[in-house]
Amino acid sequence: MTEGQVVKIPVGVEVECRPGRTRWQATVWQPVAITPPQEALADWTLLHDSEGRQRFHAGNRPLEFHPSAATLYKENLEARQPSVWVVLRPGRGTDQGVGPRTDLMLHLVTADPTVAHAYVDVGPDLVEALSMPPGIAATLAAFVQRHYTPRTVWKRQRDRVDPEAMAARREGGV
Repeated sequence: MTEGQVVKIPVGVEVECRPGRTRWQATVWQPVAITPPQEALADWTLLHDSEGRQRFHAGNRPLEFHPSAATLYKENLEARQPSVWVVLRPGRGTDQGVGPRTDLMLHLVTADPTVAHAYVDVGPDLVEALSMPPGIAATLAAFVQRHYTPRTVWKRQRDRVDPEAMAARREGGV
């Protein structure tokens, strides 16, 4: 799906809830998988429950590719492990009788490392890097090939300076 030059790919996100290991954190929430969108499932639908670990479909979000970020996407694809970042944000929770009582909501899915870094730096958001699925990697590689333009680096040449012209002058001549 595209709007102008922006490409949007709908994806689903699975999140795991497990017991915490300390008395200060009763549960640990962690995004664990990027999946095809699950239109039939409501947000925070329980998928699996075993051994104290619960896996939920947190929701569907568009993964957007912007032409202005093609260089960043290229660097992401060239990394040892290309990633998709998921941002969970403390918020209204799901207390509408559907899904678990959480104080988290699925906020964003991105392939841009600088956007993910911005969410890590500020606020209480939970940001997790997940392995990029091969289908998304192929789509992103085609997008980068179409929109990436290498930038040439111009090294500035300094003007040659005459040291004598910069020397301090004494009154009365030399």
